[in-house]
Amino acid sequence: MNPILMKGRGRLLTFHNRAVFSTSAIHAKPIARDPTEQTKESVLVVNGPQGRINRAFPGPLNRTIISAEEDAVTRIWNSEIGKLLREADKESGHKKTIASLAKCAAGSRFLTGSLGKSAGVMHLIHPFKNSCSAQHLIYATSPMKFPKHVAYRGYGGVRTFTGSAPTTVKFVRDRGLDHAVEREKNLWPVLNTKDLIKLEPSKSLPISIISERKDSLKIPSRPIELIRKYPSVFQEFLPGGIRIHPHIKLTPEVLDIDSEELLVHQSDSYKQSVADRLLKLLMISRINKIPVKILDILKWDLGLPENYLKTLVPDFPDYFRLVGSEDSGHLELVCWSDELAVSVLEKKKLEGGSGYSNGMPIAFPVKFSKGFEMDKKVKKWLDDWQKLPYVSPYENALHLSAKTDESDKWAAAVLHEILNLFVAKKADRNDVLCIGEYLGLRSRFKRVLLQHPHFFYISSKNRTYTVVLKEAYRRGLLIENNPLMNIRNRYIHLMHTGKEHGKDLNIPSGSNQQKKRSAPENEGDAGGEDSEEENDRVSDGLSGSELSFS
Repeated sequence: MNPILMKGRGRLLTFHNRAVFSTSAIHAKPIARDPTEQTKESVLVVNGPQGRINRAFPGPLNRTIISAEEDAVTRIWNSEIGKLLREADKESGHKKTIASLAKCAAGSRFLTGSLGKSAGVMHLIHPFKNSCSAQHLIYATSPMKFPKHVAYRGYGGVRTFTGSAPTTVKFVRDRGLDHAVEREKNLWPVLNTKDLIKLEPSKSLPISIISERKDSLKIPSRPIELIRKYPSVFQEFLPGGIRIHPHIKLTPEVLDIDSEELLVHQSDSYKQSVADRLLKLLMISRINKIPVKILDILKWDLGLPENYLKTLVPDFPDYFRLVGSEDSGHLELVCWSDELAVSVLEKKKLEGGSGYSNGMPIAFPVKFSKGFEMDKKVKKWLDDWQKLPYVSPYENALHLSAKTDESDKWAAAVLHEILNLFVAKKADRNDVLCIGEYLGLRSRFKRVLLQHPHFFYISSKNRTYTVVLKEAYRRGLLIENNPLMNIRNRYIHLMHTGKEHGKDLNIPSGSNQQKKRSAPENEGDAGGEDSEEENDRVSDGLSGSELSFS
């Protein structure tokens, strides 16, 4: 039998059978980068096989070796020490010699065929699955293409071997999460404009300068409209009473909040928190470095200070370092931290005291929006999907074949962890796909968002699409207490406070008065709460039409 390569381990599996050698054994040999340094020595010898070894494959993540042998038994071996972990039950398994073993694309399911005209499916969560009758002899060296109705009996019940994952799941609007997104409307451009004005020695700017930088400030409409919409933040005046372009300055109220925001960014506790988030993001990256341009895109989501490359990075030389220039360089990991390389889901599992170990299944927290109804087949698929092994987002699992449930669960774990690194536990869809593309997971992120709206909600408010981590919110409010989010909430409250004759007039977010003021701006926005047409529009968009992820 030909040798089998263990991808990612740099090892080659070779097989010694009794026809040539005294005993049957599986040998794992290291592959040297330099051919002249290649040796014949084995780093692992598995001496347990009985009779001829007809086929063998490495298991998921190369942690196991699966062998099909002459005595009609399939065995699972530890790939580190060669210990027998489990073998198939002879009574319920094949009766005659196993002639073939085929590995599916996912790497965790295996097909076996025997000379007794029987076929079996094996899954590593529950190692041996019952054989089922076949009309002809199965002798395959590659995975068989079974019809969609062919199923196997597993730990969680019956699940189809192929074509089991739904293409999309019905979208249902969530009013609370839509409100969480909508209440931050114009917050980013308002704060960008505030920061620009604050840099001026006179603490004021002509409206013409703001208009010139409209795109960089992310202002969606005419700058003068944004200025006049929030009189509690901006004051419009004519310098010296001269009839020229109006100038804009900041109100004392917004300057007070800005001072408190500066104190938050300068505090040691917040700096440590931001540094930890940056370090975790670098460890998720398979090459342990991220371009500064991408970090600038994610700066708002990560809660980074304005000049983080000068004020934050130098304070943590043991965490990361800047390589290259501030414009075209990248942030590079200096030292890996095992303490921080633990995902949120793993931490919760460990704190629960359930005896979690690496590779065990972890179920993602599920939150269904009001009015959501799940098809029985989809529910069955989701239940089995939750029982798949959990691969940490800090572990490189790109060797898992795309478009498989195992690969999607790992991609979901990466996306889940990244959203947890963001201060608001949500981000613009384009930001999510930007980091996804850099990680080589763009298409997998798209598929996860399509198939798991019970984990990740997509809001179409504010003329964009926002990915929200559902478990992080309760009744439209962020559960986690974050000092920067507290400051942003104060900005939002000030923005919704109008001024009339020098007095503060509190205008609640979403009130009729506010909606009338912003009616022209909201035209074409994704309003119409819970309307049937809106649900269909977003659902169709998620499938690739209006809401395309191209």
